[in-house]
Amino acid sequence: MVNGKNKNRKIYLTVYLFLFIILLYAANQDLFVFFDSYTINRTFEPQIDPKGSFVSTPPITLKKGNYQIIFDYIGNNRGTGYYVSQNNQLVVQDEFAANSIEEIIEYRVENKPEQIVIGTTYDPAAGIFTLKKISIQSEHVVLRESFFRHAVSTIFFFLLFLLIGWRLFYSTSWCKFWGKYSTPVNERILIFLLALAAFSYYPFYFDKAFLRTY
Repeated sequence: MVNGKNKNRKIYLTVYLFLFIILLYAANQDLFVFFDSYTINRTFEPQIDPKGSFVSTPPITLKKGNYQIIFDYIGNNRGTGYYVSQNNQLVVQDEFAANSIEEIIEYRVENKPEQIVIGTTYDPAAGIFTLKKISIQSEHVVLRESFFRHAVSTIFFFLLFLLIGWRLFYSTSWCKFWGKYSTPVNERILIFLLALAAFSYYPFYFDKAFLRTY
């Protein structure tokens, strides 16, 4: 009977560890992902806006890597476009495709971090034009903030699974270690505190330090 219980516990423990590995993978699969979004929602009209260039984003610092800059817009005529500048010098400039709602361009940072500004060019001859949103994304870029965020989440999940696994699979050791604190009432309090910590941690996990929306 004892050997049967030990065998079942090993099976359950293996499943439990497998679930833990899946959770860690899910929590860290975006370790090298960068995404930055700026909601613009500006409409240019021929009667109001002159021909020229207009800054659309604040300065953005990008580290070494390959990025995609995505423009969401509404416009049916050529004559509107975009530009990317660095240190007040144009590095990219082109027109938006006519009869389209999205433009995606590739941008690469070769070595040291670059601070760029993204803007819009407008010609009243193009008619009404609306720039809805500008997004920047990368599937593989190394960020210190991302490593810190995922390290904290990994430690949190490890401690959480360690405590739950200890209680589920080694209840005798748990009760012996915690003594009077291992009563059902105290365990419910512990569960409440862990849930409270998880909900408090959620905004930090999705903090906009490098995942930012304006």
